[in-house]
Amino acid sequence: MGAGRERVQPLTIAVPIHRWWLWWLRVSFPLAERVWPVNRITKRRLLGLRFIHFAHWGLATRVPHRGGRRLPVPYVLFHTNYNGDLVSYVDAFSIVVADQLRLQLQGSYGFPGPEPLGPFRRYFFEKAFREDHFWCAYPEASVKTVVAGMALEDELGRLRAAARDGDAAFAAGWERFLERHAERL
Repeated sequence: MGAGRERVQPLTIAVPIHRWWLWWLRVSFPLAERVWPVNRITKRRLLGLRFIHFAHWGLATRVPHRGGRRLPVPYVLFHTNYNGDLVSYVDAFSIVVADQLRLQLQGSYGFPGPEPLGPFRRYFFEKAFREDHFWCAYPEASVKTVVAGMALEDELGRLRAAARDGDAAFAAGWERFLERHAERL
Protein backbone atom coordinates (compact mmCIF):
# COMPACT_ATOMS: atom_id res chain seq x y z
CA MET A 1 0.00 0.00 0.00
CA GLY A 2 1.19 3.51 -0.74
CA ALA A 3 1.65 6.18 1.89
CA GLY A 4 -1.63 7.58 3.20
CA ARG A 5 -3.70 4.72 1.76
CA GLU A 6 -5.81 2.66 4.06
CA ARG A 7 -7.25 -0.80 3.56
CA VAL A 8 -10.94 -1.44 3.22
CA GLN A 9 -12.34 -2.73 6.49
CA PRO A 10 -15.65 -4.50 7.09
CA LEU A 11 -17.83 -3.94 10.11
CA THR A 12 -21.21 -5.25 11.24
CA ILE A 13 -23.29 -4.07 14.16
CA ALA A 14 -26.24 -5.98 15.57
CA VAL A 15 -28.60 -3.79 17.58
CA PRO A 16 -31.36 -5.49 19.61
CA ILE A 17 -34.67 -3.65 19.36
CA HIS A 18 -37.94 -3.78 21.24
CA ARG A 19 -40.44 -5.99 19.43
CA TRP A 20 -42.93 -3.08 19.30
CA TRP A 21 -40.34 -1.05 17.31
CA LEU A 22 -40.34 -3.64 14.56
CA TRP A 23 -43.64 -2.33 13.10
CA TRP A 24 -42.05 1.12 12.57
CA LEU A 25 -38.98 -0.30 10.85
CA ARG A 26 -41.02 -2.59 8.61
CA VAL A 27 -42.95 0.47 7.42
CA SER A 28 -40.12 3.01 7.38
CA PHE A 29 -37.43 0.91 5.61
CA PRO A 30 -39.44 0.51 2.38
CA LEU A 31 -40.79 4.07 2.57
CA ALA A 32 -37.32 5.54 3.02
CA GLU A 33 -36.20 3.68 -0.10
CA ARG A 34 -39.20 4.69 -2.20
CA VAL A 35 -39.99 8.23 -1.04
CA TRP A 36 -37.92 10.38 -3.35
CA PRO A 37 -36.91 13.35 -1.11
CA VAL A 38 -36.02 11.18 1.90
CA ASN A 39 -34.06 8.70 -0.19
CA ARG A 40 -32.26 11.41 -2.14
CA ILE A 41 -31.24 13.46 0.90
CA THR A 42 -30.01 10.46 2.90
CA LYS A 43 -28.11 8.93 0.00
CA ARG A 44 -26.54 12.28 -0.93
CA ARG A 45 -25.32 12.71 2.64
CA LEU A 46 -23.92 9.18 2.78
CA LEU A 47 -22.30 9.44 -0.66
CA GLY A 48 -20.58 12.59 0.59
CA LEU A 49 -18.73 10.39 3.07
CA ARG A 50 -16.15 9.25 0.53
CA PHE A 51 -14.63 6.66 2.83
CA ILE A 52 -17.74 4.44 2.76
CA HIS A 53 -17.61 1.67 0.15
CA PHE A 54 -20.83 -0.05 1.11
CA ALA A 55 -23.53 0.34 3.74
CA HIS A 56 -26.65 -1.77 4.26
CA TRP A 57 -29.38 -1.90 6.92
CA GLY A 58 -31.46 -4.99 7.53
CA LEU A 59 -33.77 -6.64 10.04
CA ALA A 60 -33.33 -10.06 11.63
CA THR A 61 -36.21 -11.73 13.44
CA ARG A 62 -35.44 -15.42 12.86
CA VAL A 63 -32.43 -17.74 12.63
CA PRO A 64 -32.69 -19.43 9.21
CA HIS A 65 -30.22 -22.23 9.94
CA ARG A 66 -32.12 -23.24 13.06
CA GLY A 67 -35.37 -24.13 11.35
CA GLY A 68 -36.52 -20.51 11.22
CA ARG A 69 -36.51 -20.23 15.00
CA ARG A 70 -37.72 -16.83 16.19
CA LEU A 71 -35.07 -14.72 17.95
CA PRO A 72 -35.88 -13.62 21.53
CA VAL A 73 -35.66 -10.01 20.31
CA PRO A 74 -35.41 -8.63 16.76
CA TYR A 75 -32.19 -7.01 15.57
CA VAL A 76 -31.30 -4.17 13.27
CA LEU A 77 -28.20 -5.24 11.36
CA PHE A 78 -25.90 -2.70 9.80
CA HIS A 79 -23.05 -3.83 7.58
CA THR A 80 -20.45 -1.53 6.09
CA ASN A 81 -17.09 -1.52 4.33
CA TYR A 82 -15.02 1.62 4.77
CA ASN A 83 -11.53 3.11 4.60
CA GLY A 84 -9.82 4.62 7.59
CA ASP A 85 -10.17 4.88 11.32
CA LEU A 86 -13.23 3.34 12.97
CA VAL A 87 -13.70 6.15 15.51
CA SER A 88 -13.67 8.74 12.70
CA TYR A 89 -16.14 6.62 10.75
CA VAL A 90 -18.55 6.38 13.69
CA ASP A 91 -18.25 10.11 14.43
CA ALA A 92 -18.84 11.16 10.82
CA PHE A 93 -21.74 8.76 10.44
CA SER A 94 -23.42 9.97 13.63
CA ILE A 95 -23.03 13.63 12.64
CA VAL A 96 -24.03 13.35 8.96
CA VAL A 97 -27.08 11.09 9.36
CA ALA A 98 -28.06 11.81 12.98
CA ASP A 99 -31.77 12.13 12.18
CA GLN A 100 -31.81 8.85 10.28
CA LEU A 101 -30.02 7.10 13.17
CA ARG A 102 -32.68 8.35 15.56
CA LEU A 103 -35.44 7.11 13.25
CA GLN A 104 -33.79 3.69 12.92
CA LEU A 105 -32.52 3.06 16.44
CA GLN A 106 -34.76 4.99 18.84
CA GLY A 107 -36.58 1.76 19.69
CA SER A 108 -33.44 -0.20 20.47
CA TYR A 109 -32.36 -1.18 23.96
CA GLY A 110 -30.26 1.57 25.56
CA PHE A 111 -29.84 3.78 22.49
CA PRO A 112 -28.27 7.04 23.75
CA GLY A 113 -28.89 8.98 20.55
CA PRO A 114 -26.20 9.98 18.05
CA GLU A 115 -25.14 12.97 20.16
CA PRO A 116 -23.12 13.46 22.26
CA LEU A 117 -20.53 11.36 20.50
CA GLY A 118 -19.00 9.66 23.57
CA PRO A 119 -22.08 7.67 24.65
CA PHE A 120 -22.94 6.91 21.02
CA ARG A 121 -19.42 5.54 20.37
CA ARG A 122 -19.63 3.29 23.43
CA TYR A 123 -23.06 2.03 22.36
CA PHE A 124 -21.84 1.42 18.80
CA PHE A 125 -18.67 -0.41 19.85
CA GLU A 126 -20.63 -2.65 22.27
CA LYS A 127 -22.83 -3.78 19.38
CA ALA A 128 -20.09 -4.04 16.73
CA PHE A 129 -18.17 -7.10 15.71
CA ARG A 130 -15.51 -7.70 13.11
CA GLU A 131 -15.91 -10.30 10.40
CA ASP A 132 -13.37 -13.07 10.10
CA HIS A 133 -13.58 -12.94 6.33
CA PHE A 134 -14.94 -10.68 3.62
CA TRP A 135 -14.33 -10.12 -0.06
CA CYS A 136 -13.56 -6.77 -1.65
CA ALA A 137 -12.80 -6.28 -5.34
CA TYR A 138 -10.28 -3.48 -4.67
CA PRO A 139 -9.03 -3.86 -1.08
CA GLU A 140 -6.09 -1.50 -1.60
CA ALA A 141 -8.15 1.24 -3.30
CA SER A 142 -9.98 4.03 -1.55
CA VAL A 143 -13.49 5.03 -2.61
CA LYS A 144 -11.97 8.14 -4.21
CA THR A 145 -9.64 5.95 -6.31
CA VAL A 146 -12.45 3.66 -7.47
CA VAL A 147 -14.73 6.61 -8.36
CA ALA A 148 -11.87 8.28 -10.27
CA GLY A 149 -11.21 5.03 -12.17
CA MET A 150 -14.88 4.75 -13.11
CA ALA A 151 -14.92 8.37 -14.32
CA LEU A 152 -11.77 7.71 -16.37
CA GLU A 153 -13.38 4.64 -17.94
CA ASP A 154 -16.36 6.81 -18.97
CA GLU A 155 -14.03 9.36 -20.56
CA LEU A 156 -12.12 6.66 -22.41
CA GLY A 157 -15.44 5.38 -23.74
CA ARG A 158 -16.12 8.85 -25.16
CA LEU A 159 -12.66 8.86 -26.75
CA ARG A 160 -13.35 5.49 -28.39
CA ALA A 161 -16.61 6.87 -29.77
CA ALA A 162 -14.79 9.96 -31.08
CA ALA A 163 -12.25 7.71 -32.81
CA ARG A 164 -15.08 6.11 -34.77
CA ASP A 165 -16.11 9.61 -35.93
CA GLY A 166 -12.74 10.22 -37.55
CA ASP A 167 -9.27 11.54 -36.84
CA ALA A 168 -10.29 15.16 -36.24
CA ALA A 169 -12.95 14.23 -33.67
CA PHE A 170 -10.51 11.93 -31.88
CA ALA A 171 -7.76 14.59 -31.88
CA ALA A 172 -10.14 17.17 -30.39
CA GLY A 173 -11.32 14.68 -27.75
CA TRP A 174 -7.73 13.71 -26.94
CA GLU A 175 -6.76 17.35 -26.42
CA ARG A 176 -9.68 17.89 -24.03
CA PHE A 177 -8.73 14.70 -22.17
CA LEU A 178 -5.10 15.86 -21.79
CA GLU A 179 -6.18 19.31 -20.56
CA ARG A 180 -8.43 17.78 -17.86
CA HIS A 181 -5.80 15.30 -16.70
CA ALA A 182 -2.53 17.20 -17.26
CA GLU A 183 -1.70 17.36 -13.55
CA ARG A 184 -1.91 13.56 -13.26
CA LEU A 185 0.26 12.78 -16.29
